[in-house]
Amino acid sequence: MEKYLQAVLEQIRCKKVHPYIREELMGHIQDQIEDNRKSGMSEKEAEEAAVRDMGDPVEIGVEFDRIHRPQIAWKMLIVIGVISVLGILVHFFITRQIADSNLWDSSVSGSSRYALHVLIGLALMFVVYRIDYTYLAKYAKVIAACILLFGLVCLHAGTVAGGVILGIHVGGGSIVAVNTLLMLYVPIYAAVVYKYHGEGHAGIVKSIVWMLLPVYIAIRLPRMPLALMLFVSMLVVLMIGIGKGWFQVAKKKAFILMGLVAFGFPVGGLGALVLMRGSLGYYIERARSFYMDSDGLAYYASMLDSVRDNAKWIGNSGMKFLGFVQDGNRDFILSYVTASYGLLAAIIVCCLLAVLVVFIFSASLQQKNQLGLAMGCGCGMIFLMNLAANILINMGMVPTAWTFLPFLSAGGNNIVLCYGLVGIVLSIYRYKNIYPIHVSTKFVLSGKNVQ
Repeated sequence: MEKYLQAVLEQIRCKKVHPYIREELMGHIQDQIEDNRKSGMSEKEAEEAAVRDMGDPVEIGVEFDRIHRPQIAWKMLIVIGVISVLGILVHFFITRQIADSNLWDSSVSGSSRYALHVLIGLALMFVVYRIDYTYLAKYAKVIAACILLFGLVCLHAGTVAGGVILGIHVGGGSIVAVNTLLMLYVPIYAAVVYKYHGEGHAGIVKSIVWMLLPVYIAIRLPRMPLALMLFVSMLVVLMIGIGKGWFQVAKKKAFILMGLVAFGFPVGGLGALVLMRGSLGYYIERARSFYMDSDGLAYYASMLDSVRDNAKWIGNSGMKFLGFVQDGNRDFILSYVTASYGLLAAIIVCCLLAVLVVFIFSASLQQKNQLGLAMGCGCGMIFLMNLAANILINMGMVPTAWTFLPFLSAGGNNIVLCYGLVGIVLSIYRYKNIYPIHVSTKFVLSGKNVQ
């Protein structure tokens, strides 16, 4: 039997799948041996007959090799390529416009370095794609703890602008943005939850604690839209785990508990803010005046109304946008595209990003491996929440708040984040035909990842 199994495995080029193929074949052979023994054969005869009935090992190995090999999500890569080129072109013209108009100030910073950030992001995407996502899962708690520690450090020593904590300065003025790392936390959280696979109510409680910690940090920054995004995204991930039966609990009761958390935490969070107003008052007031004061809100609303009212289907509306709206190439890049190139161009941009989000969720939900499914959906939720929020804000349907248009808004941290998240999804897709439904993240580095 061992010679037969070795002959099969020699035909399969992907070494990661060998333990699973070996386990599957051994199961079939052992079952056949048992049947042969019951029919009156000796142990040796039963084994020889079972191996013989399996068929030619080379042919079987070649067929396994055809099925179980790494995959490349070509459609997703093509969409990423189109979006990257489109973003570089848009920011190239922004750079020319702001240079001609002497608008080099904080309201349009970042466009001149956009192409560099895209190249860095693409490099990171390729590196993450080459890393087996189960390696990230193995160290998920360590990574999550480091992100939380960084967030706590930022609360006490972070750079503050407009009453909002941005992150920590490194090098020549660059900032490691705390909001970016908190969004990266979501797919890592999916792996943390998966580690409690097989536990009961204690596993759900631990998962809820891991979920609320980054939300608490986001509230303290204070970035309420970010806190809401994190809370909803991680709640979806946890409910996926419950729905897939990761926890040894009654699903109905668990979903009721999640409903109580979904309702109770926002209410409790608002109450906590009121109670902590003495210590958070400075930041709350500064954030409110920076983002939500009536004059500023009215000005932004007026500008966005003007963009929509004067927009043409194709072509420049003649409206000056850059320099008149802060972060016109970041938070409001979609309005810039509308004013400069027309409604059709903005619709095409939104459709491209929507297609990418659909690809991400499709690639994730089709996963046989449930760890990959949860991590991929976590990445997809970050894209979906930011895309939806940015569109609603640029349409004037909700008050202005911090957000970004995935891949297209200027800002190195968020650009690199987007490509890093896509790298995780590409890694998940790469191994979709390799890993079984469940894997043990404790042994991924030792080749014993069998369950």
